Formats: sequence, C-alpha cells, structure tokens
Amino acid sequence: MPAVSVVMKGSTMGTVSGVDGKYSITVRDRESILVFTFQGYATQEIVVGDQREINVTMGARATPTVTEAHTRFCVGLVVVPPYKNVYDENEWVGGLNAGYFFNKYNGAGIALRNKTGIHNSVGSYGNITRWEVSQTFIGAVYYGNWGRNSGKVFLQTNIGVGALVYVNNNPDGIDSNTNPNVGLLLSESIVYRPVRALSFALGFECVLAVRPVSFGALTLGVNYHFGR
Repeated sequence: MPAVSVVMKGSTMGTVSGVDGKYSITVRDRESILVFTFQGYATQEIVVGDQREINVTMGARATPTVTEAHTRFCVGLVVVPPYKNVYDENEWVGGLNAGYFFNKYNGAGIALRNKTGIHNSVGSYGNITRWEVSQTFIGAVYYGNWGRNSGKVFLQTNIGVGALVYVNNNPDGIDSNTNPNVGLLLSESIVYRPVRALSFALGFECVLAVRPVSFGALTLGVNYHFGR
C-alpha cells in the first residue's frame, strides 16, 4: 500500500511507503517500535527485535469516531416584544445562554433574560404616572431537540426554571419595590448551523410567572460552539 506513514515511536524519525508499498528506515536498536498509520485504517505497532524486513498488512478500516459534545456559548438579541398597548411601552435589552451540549442537539446550562420598559398609569383625573419597570430571569435550562432535523437545520425546545426579579421604580421615589419570584422559561426556535462552530437561531420564547407577569418575545440568536 503506498503512502503509509512509518515512524519510530517516540522520535521524529520516519518515512512513507512508495508506490510499490516498500519503505526503508533506520532504527536505534532492537527495542525500537515502528508505528504504521494510514488514514481510515487501524494503526499498527511492531517491535523491531531481530527483524531486518517487516511486512505489515494494514488492519480493517477504522470506524470513524464522531464526538458530538460541544460547549456552547450563545448570545440572543430580542428584536420584537410580544405585546404593546396604549399605556405600556416595553423594550427587551437582551439575553445570554451558556451551556454544555452532551450530544449534537441536546444540552443543559444557564440562561439570563432581562426586560426593561416604561409603564404609564392613568389616574382618575387623567394624570399620567410613569413607572420604570425591569424584569430579570436567571435559571437552569435544558436545551432539547424534539423536532425533525436535516443536518444543518433543526427545531429546538428550551425549558428552564429559575429566579425572576421584578423591580418597579416610581420616578418620584414612591412605592419602589423589588419582588422575587420563580419563573419558567419556554422557548421554541429553528436553528441553522452553516458551519460546525457557528449557528443562528430564530424563535419565540417567554418566561412564565404568576406575579410578576409573564413576558416573552421573538428572538434572534447567534451561537458559537467550541470543544471536542
């Protein structure tokens, strides 16, 4: 077999077999080990001993090993709030995911979501009071692929549970308060992965809570994968 790599183990000394499969190499001593490698075939290791001619038959083709574990960091930019009416103006300022993927599509990690905005309440005399509102969610999330996928495109569902903090600040300093709560994060997204290390996601996600109120939005995310 041509182009087989022949290297003396533990050294940089080596050669490559010719078109006729023959090779020549000088070794240090009889304890030297020759390593024969060829892409797609099992590696062979032979102790030289007293042999002056070593003929090797490369083993069966090695089964390709595909490691699908990834550490994924993704930054989600929320582009559209789910609701808006005459008296409420809500603006998303972004979200962050960090997680470990134990196979190509499924993993677990943490999620951070934050939403701020202005709430205009109209009093009985028509006066308007503006409230600064902020809601922050941080919790553990499971990233799961329960939809059909076709290589680079798949449907992903995220489920998470975490703490939700609601801050309501009156500009006049009246009735300012902070209310912690437990929230549930649900997300559906279509993920497109053009290359192994980068993917894009488009979907809808919401954080469910009794009080403070639930919130959600359409999301656009960019995910960077690195690891094995």
